[in-house]
Amino acid sequence: MNHHLNTSPTQASTTQGITITPLHESDYEDWARSFRAYVDFYKSSIPVPQYRKTFERIIDPGKDLYGLALRDDGKLVGIAHFYPHQTPWSEKMIMHFNGTWVLVAVVVLLHHVHKTADWVVLTKICAPR
Repeated sequence: MNHHLNTSPTQASTTQGITITPLHESDYEDWARSFRAYVDFYKSSIPVPQYRKTFERIIDPGKDLYGLALRDDGKLVGIAHFYPHQTPWSEKMIMHFNGTWVLVAVVVLLHHVHKTADWVVLTKICAPR
């Protein structure tokens, strides 16, 4: 059973200078800085090489890890990650997401993606402690 996102967010969604786009290779440095802040907030740590590995999974269309960028006038100001997860309760997928607190708009977009992809539940996750 293929659980890859059927309707990957490939186009930008824009409102008053705020744009939501998929993450791209050119976003690595800004993404890594934002993700480090997220990891630090939860008083956790990730080995430095894992940042690049995680980012490569996000931008690889063959993987089940997705990322979105929230941009203000083109500048990356927030990130969100999401991934489908199987559940014994249904044949539908659960979508887990995490991201910075400024991503209310991204949550709305993820809700749309989750409905479009026919996933059953949208849940927020926090970093492990």
